Amino acid sequence: MSNATMLRTAGNGPRMLLDSDMNPNRMRDILGRTKVSRHQNIYEADFEYGPQPLRWEAFTSTGGTVTHLPGDGGVRMNVTTSSGSIAIRQSRPYHRYQPGKTMFMATAALFGATNTNQRQRVGFFDDSNGCFFEQGDPSALNGSTGMGVVVRTDAGGNVPSDTRIE
Repeated sequence: MSNATMLRTAGNGPRMLLDSDMNPNRMRDILGRTKVSRHQNIYEADFEYGPQPLRWEAFTSTGGTVTHLPGDGGVRMNVTTSSGSIAIRQSRPYHRYQPGKTMFMATAALFGATNTNQRQRVGFFDDSNGCFFEQGDPSALNGSTGMGVVVRTDAGGNVPSDTRIE
């Protein structure tokens, strides 16, 4: 039998053991293939000793700020209530998708209070493609948190569009 093995259990007769029983999800990549190699970190960020300006860019405008927090190993990004206030941090290297290879990103973020007409985002994205968590305006679907997951795509060379899941 392909992808299955017969397993004999005491008192219950034979039971079919599927390939998925022997290789649980933690042993598979996102395409369902069994992992046969160790992972390799291509890019790792740690802000314990500084904001890493050679590896991370910071863009601020109209009162936005980016402050290093050595005790927390991170950075704090603040904006004002002024229209156009911006605080952006992005990695300098651009990590291109390669078909058949998986990419994994882990991060921690504390968005803070929800403010109307303010967007807070964290994820793996650029102006054209990617996915990210976004805190935006509160709605009936997302309550007072304003939280949603956004998938951005410019498939087929089209103008980028965002699909938001509250």
